[in-house]
Amino acid sequence: MATQLWVGSFTHGEQPGLRWFEVNDTTLRPAGSLEVTDPGWLVEGDDEIWAGLHLDESSLVRIVLDPVSVGESVSTGDADACHVALSPDAAWAALAHYTSGSIAIVGTGAEGGGPRLVEQRRFTGHSGVDAARQEAPHAHHVAWLTNTWLLVCDLGADLVRSLVWDEGVLSELDPIVLPPGFGPRHLVVREVGEGVNAMRQIAVAGELSGQVAAFELGVDARVGWRQTAVVDGSLVGGGVPSGIRLLADDQVVLANRMINTLAVLDWVDDGSLVLVDEFDSGGDHPRDIVVHDGRLWVAHLGSHEVTVLGETSRGWRVLDRTEVPSPAALCFREVVDG
Repeated sequence: MATQLWVGSFTHGEQPGLRWFEVNDTTLRPAGSLEVTDPGWLVEGDDEIWAGLHLDESSLVRIVLDPVSVGESVSTGDADACHVALSPDAAWAALAHYTSGSIAIVGTGAEGGGPRLVEQRRFTGHSGVDAARQEAPHAHHVAWLTNTWLLVCDLGADLVRSLVWDEGVLSELDPIVLPPGFGPRHLVVREVGEGVNAMRQIAVAGELSGQVAAFELGVDARVGWRQTAVVDGSLVGGGVPSGIRLLADDQVVLANRMINTLAVLDWVDDGSLVLVDEFDSGGDHPRDIVVHDGRLWVAHLGSHEVTVLGETSRGWRVLDRTEVPSPAALCFREVVDG
């Protein structure tokens, strides 16, 4: 089994926007590139990689893997697609569009036929607390909880919107309300407990407040979220969170732009969060972070590099770095040898 790291870059068509590397421990060896313009997010499907293009007229592009080539492209009709997520059965892709404050649902063609746009939803309402960033809805992240239930971080409205996708109809449930000026950007999900005590919990990164908030509800429920924590995402302050990922079942890692740090928070079973560590990310403007094989891989948009950090006897340290133009999104892929 070999490992590849795929990197989407904001090169605006001046250089290839999609590159992939062979991973050898902490070293990245260039393996190829494609002329794809500004992939703002990458996600692996069954036998392809899907790239959401962060453009005035966004699209979802299928990257064929054997051999590697650019496949079908589906226009979403909206602006600045910044996140893509596949439903658990891989039948649907949801895209969040920042500027148009909308999501699109695309059928992936997993059961035959090509990918197709099947639904668009432009949101209304906004927080307005931050006049420059919350003057309108800004969808930033999509997370499928089931094949028919998804959450959307709306930075402009201080909401995590809850939607049901059922037989081609998209309907909106009561949202999760964040503190004013929080600016939800990305979230992670986990399940704790068993049987009647099973709970679904989410942790949300607040781009505007620099905080992380946590909520929970019963695994089988779709309403009634309860807030369990709101904590600072930095020990030193001044951070502008971007990515948040599960580091372990009981920990999350948060990337802080402006101060260029990564923060580790313990996620206790009761839903509380405790900030326990913070360290240098190894570059400028960490936009995306991926946990792979116990290490942290960070796309630094500002310093044009991908760094890998590992936990040592002296704490988390940069183990290696690779020059990559304007990296914005990371996606690991396992490849069967031969």
